[in-house]
Amino acid sequence: MKKFTILFNIIFLTVINTQIISLEGPSNLHSQNNKQEEEFISNVGKEVMMIPPQLRAQDFKEAFDYLKKIQTQSKITFTLKDGSKLSQILDVSLLPGGTMLNFKINTVQGIQYQIIRVEDIKSISLH
Repeated sequence: MKKFTILFNIIFLTVINTQIISLEGPSNLHSQNNKQEEEFISNVGKEVMMIPPQLRAQDFKEAFDYLKKIQTQSKITFTLKDGSKLSQILDVSLLPGGTMLNFKINTVQGIQYQIIRVEDIKSISLH
């Protein structure tokens, strides 16, 4: 079976309501010229795309629904930035503020819920 991996940090970016901030030229951030700022620019490159967390959360939810629809037999896994993985996911829902996701997970102890901040999610994959 093919392994499908969707890395939202690279491929699936929401363009609606996003802003691209140039770190070149005169700006408050660039004009300060301190070491921390230079390190930030070298790590992220010349441009940074700002995506509202609500839209990123919606992207993860829609990707989960899509993968669940096309591959009902496969296991959908969310990888978190700390390296941990969420699997055996039955459903994903957005909390009202849109910055957190509620995962309904099937465990040996029964159904459990785990709430994760959008910024803690690294990727979603299908195995």
